[in-house]
Amino acid sequence: MGNLSASEIAIILVIGLLLFGPKLPQVGRSLGKALTEFKRGLKGLEDDFEKAQRDADRELDEEERLKKIGPPPEPPPSPTSPPEHVEDHTPHVS
Repeated sequence: MGNLSASEIAIILVIGLLLFGPKLPQVGRSLGKALTEFKRGLKGLEDDFEKAQRDADRELDEEERLKKIGPPPEPPPSPTSPPEHVEDHTPHVS
């Protein structure tokens, strides 16, 4: 099968055209639509990959920046809970 001459290939193509000739435009359209859809999907995957890569790069840059400036300052200590009983030193008027 690997030893086909040019004339044999031409005969096969002519037979193929005779058998499938009327359907070739439809096959071509279908093939074109499929190829276009495939390229669109591939472009979407490339865009998603590039976005994920940019996001990862930003995270690494942010981590490096935070390492350079040090950890954030600690928040002030929270006030202790108020005493449960406060003595009243005001004079009572009766």
